[in-house]
Amino acid sequence: FGGSKRRLGTNPIALTIPAEKEGVISSDFATSVAAEGKVRVYRARGHRLPDGWILDKEGRPSNDPNDFYAGGTLLPVGGSVGHKGFCLAFMTDVFGSLLSRDCFPAKPGKQLSNGSLILVIDIERFAPLADVKSEVSQMVQFVKDTPLAQGFDNIFHPGEKEAKNRRERIKTGVDIEEDTWNQVMNLVQEHKIGSKIGSLP
Repeated sequence: FGGSKRRLGTNPIALTIPAEKEGVISSDFATSVAAEGKVRVYRARGHRLPDGWILDKEGRPSNDPNDFYAGGTLLPVGGSVGHKGFCLAFMTDVFGSLLSRDCFPAKPGKQLSNGSLILVIDIERFAPLADVKSEVSQMVQFVKDTPLAQGFDNIFHPGEKEAKNRRERIKTGVDIEEDTWNQVMNLVQEHKIGSKIGSLP
């Protein structure tokens, strides 16, 4: 934290626990302020980035998504005060790449992959599964019962908004920016696979 050049990835962390009413509570997040894909979406839409997302290649704050792709860097969770986000990203890299013997140090010309660390906990070694699931749902309700802050109309538990969006996308389809769609179609034409994927809009 405090450097001006890229050293760590967005190093996501994913956590899931079963719940009685909700099925599962899932959280999947980058340890940077935003995932790189969100920067790409802003650029494709011609929008400027929110404050505190990126630095340009000189280490200066920027709102121009093009500056990221010209050698800039994403800030860690917390933005300009993101020392805790940096620690999360660093330790995720240690556990995800060093322990799996993958990705670090990057060798010239080597195709990087996604080193991972997966931990699975046997809940019943700590407490009866049914009790834990019930208590997770109680915790969800406890949080949702919080009085709403100004400007908010709902409190979502981790993963709830994404699950809601998924259900809507299954019904209505997925919106894709024109720039992204053009890239897809260029790949379809380049690899001559149009006949294999059926009719396209």
